[in-house]
Amino acid sequence: MRLLLLFTLIASFQLSAQKFQLLDQQSKDPVSFGKVMPEKETPRLTDIDGFFTVLDSNQWVRIRATGFYDTSVVLNGLMDGKIYLKSKAQNMQEVVVKPGVNPAERIMAKVIANRMKNHPFENDGFISKQYSKFVFDLDDASRKILEDTIVDPSDTNLFSMKQFFERQHLFLIETASKHFFEPPYKEKEIIEAYKVSGFTDPMFSTFAQSMQSFHFYDNQVELLGVQYVNPIAFGGINRYLFVLEDTTINGNDTTFTIFFRPRKGKDFDGLMGQLYINTNGYAIEKVIATPYMEVNKGTFIRITQEYAFMDQKKWFPMKLSTEVQMVFAAINISKGKTAFVTGKGATYLESVLFNPPELEKVKFNNIAVQTNIGSERVKDEAWDSLRPYALTEKEKNTYFKNDSLSKEEHLDKYLKLAKVLSSGKIPLGYVNLDATKLFAVNSFEKTRVGLGLENSDRVLPWMTANASMAYGFGDKKVKYGGFLEFHLDPSTKTNLRLFYTNDVVEVGGNVEYKTNLFYAQNPGRMIFVNNMAYQKKAGIQFSTIVRANKHFTLELNYQQNQFTNGYQFKEKSSNSAFISSLLFSWAIREKGIILGDVFVPKSAKYPKLQVKLEKGWKIPSLDLSSMDFFRVQFNMFHVTTIPGNGRLTWNVRAAWTNVPTPLLYQQAVNSSYVKRSISIANTFETVGVTDFYHQQQVNVFLRYIWNAQRTKAKWNEPQFGVHYAFGYGTMSNQSLHNMTFNTMSKGFHEAGLLFNGLYVSGKSSVGIGVFTRFGPYANTGNWKTNVYPKLNFGYVF
Repeated sequence: MRLLLLFTLIASFQLSAQKFQLLDQQSKDPVSFGKVMPEKETPRLTDIDGFFTVLDSNQWVRIRATGFYDTSVVLNGLMDGKIYLKSKAQNMQEVVVKPGVNPAERIMAKVIANRMKNHPFENDGFISKQYSKFVFDLDDASRKILEDTIVDPSDTNLFSMKQFFERQHLFLIETASKHFFEPPYKEKEIIEAYKVSGFTDPMFSTFAQSMQSFHFYDNQVELLGVQYVNPIAFGGINRYLFVLEDTTINGNDTTFTIFFRPRKGKDFDGLMGQLYINTNGYAIEKVIATPYMEVNKGTFIRITQEYAFMDQKKWFPMKLSTEVQMVFAAINISKGKTAFVTGKGATYLESVLFNPPELEKVKFNNIAVQTNIGSERVKDEAWDSLRPYALTEKEKNTYFKNDSLSKEEHLDKYLKLAKVLSSGKIPLGYVNLDATKLFAVNSFEKTRVGLGLENSDRVLPWMTANASMAYGFGDKKVKYGGFLEFHLDPSTKTNLRLFYTNDVVEVGGNVEYKTNLFYAQNPGRMIFVNNMAYQKKAGIQFSTIVRANKHFTLELNYQQNQFTNGYQFKEKSSNSAFISSLLFSWAIREKGIILGDVFVPKSAKYPKLQVKLEKGWKIPSLDLSSMDFFRVQFNMFHVTTIPGNGRLTWNVRAAWTNVPTPLLYQQAVNSSYVKRSISIANTFETVGVTDFYHQQQVNVFLRYIWNAQRTKAKWNEPQFGVHYAFGYGTMSNQSLHNMTFNTMSKGFHEAGLLFNGLYVSGKSSVGIGVFTRFGPYANTGNWKTNVYPKLNFGYVF
């Protein structure tokens, strides 16, 4: 009987509950987290889409929302269930906190203390379904300008523009995925369906995931790829100002609305907005945030997150929304009138299961987000079941018009072209021009120009044939080479390569971490390298990737070397070598995104390391080589961001060769000093390239750069930094080399001060650095000989 009564009450509630929605009167956008105070019921907050429910519509409600005038309305007088709020001008005023205990800080202290307890990725694994939609259109102000503009009948362009934006959006993206997580850090999202207006390529399928962090509990919150210090991170009360704005009592729980922004005088990448804190666990119930430094320039990005208390267990994100104001994407409406593009998107989570048995069957690896092949071909009928809300006519028109245009103009072809260009290749029909071979500069060849060609995937997609040629204006010699590469497994980048090169190589060169065209560990260092050898090399190479973040390259080659600068190795040996090598590169705990067959790494919080093993084989019976040696190189580095403070760059290198050999197989130190030179991180700034060589060595490089100091001048954002480098190395039988150089057997030390950002243009900066040696290798005599000034080029952060 009691069970029947319970079901009757639940059914009665479901039948009688009525839903209403708050909307901005001008933009018609939902008003998130508005406070609704019904006449006969307890107060409540609207959800991320502006919806709220009441049991009885025969009552009036008072509504209060930040940025809008207070409103009262009788619910049963509404025809469509929509309530429109009038926005009011926002004047940013200095908040004055009077002496005494700030009640908001007491609340926030409890939030910070419970942060890890409420963290969605702590203690429990989960599986959830997610749906995301992102729409690009004119921003609200621009749309109003276009609507109010009187069109001259002769102005066909403006007339067409008005018709276009009345009928459709600029661009539309939808994705449906499953999200898996297993403590402490195993995570994977599989995109099972995506739909992009005008394109089928998976490049845009992870767009919604790149907008903002999945939750608001880490020390740093990521918005559009930029890290901001979280107000609920440890030490947040010292960095942020908190103001209690409102209190909403709902049953046994209370929701506190707390405004936050960085404290006056604090200089860090911070956020401003509102936190809605629920006394049930002092957890985040809702949050609205935007970058603080963008406030006076027009909000660049605004995020909203809504959480629900799931299974009487924990608070969990259920809805995430993002609004991006794209001030750089301007459209000229008419004389003196410009429209801007905005992007608005939302992610909805449903069917959240904590610690389900199915998690044991999930194959976790270092792929954080994977777009399944064929997920662009999901039928419209299936999409209807994936969407929480049906598409509007305007959204349907966006798909239809953009898809039609794409077929006519072959837009997917241009997107594919952009992907090829990003790899350093310029498509020319059936061949690609290798742009990485066109131009280079070093101190040995001076200026180097070249040409590289290879077949495109339109011809023999399972194989790449490459040929290249270059000329150095300094040494006045031609270099050339080529390879045949067989693509055994594109998903793991497993390749087999046969190659031949006739080129130059650095004497004693160290292993460098480079995974793609746009990432090199020490860009610019090769400018200073002036000691090279000519090398003819032929061999076979096998490479593969394991778990997305471990790269293996196994190589067997035969090489003939010709030394330069009059160098000779006095011990009897051949200038040829038969060498096998293994190169292992590991980006520790780095995760990535799979877009079809393309792997895109995400920024990692852990170091990268490399180990290279080389063995020279003595094969007198074949008269191929008299070089018998073993060489090991180690390289480990990382860039650590200190929230609200700066960045620490460190690099540890070590190398060892077991026996005396020509300098080509010994160790040079990473150095970058010449007169009138530039500063290069992870190098000895006061050491010339040929000053030191070793048989075994250890080098340590440390550099800390503080965050930029904001000034009134747009061209000046000074960043101060410190530099330290240490080196130690020895060499046995140094007399075997007819070249003068030193070793760091007494321990080499140098330090420096950096003054970056003295001139800034956009994110690029120019500054100076001053470096000095100290210890056993300090220059004697005039102190000026120990001062090494340099220019420094970089970017502001």
